[in-house]
Amino acid sequence: MGIRSILMSPEAETGVKNPVHRYGMLVLILALFAWEIKSRLTIPPAYRRNLYDNYAGVLMLLFMHLSFAFKWPKGVARALWILALSWLVFFFFYTIFF
Repeated sequence: MGIRSILMSPEAETGVKNPVHRYGMLVLILALFAWEIKSRLTIPPAYRRNLYDNYAGVLMLLFMHLSFAFKWPKGVARALWILALSWLVFFFFYTIFF
């Protein structure tokens, strides 16, 4: 089994072989997003720090995972890749400048 057969296998297209990993990570990311919403609702109004940087990070993780761990039709895959990479750039600049 050479490198070409590994790279050309159907599992290499999605990046993740095990469906437990794909759906487990999706559940973990969604649980993290729910925890962020819950923790945001319990913060007192006098809190003056940036409240939205964790949301940007969780959304970046969600879009990256959806676009690269699952197999989609070509049009949907391109849209998800563009969305994921744009959120990656947005998160990078958001963490640096805000």
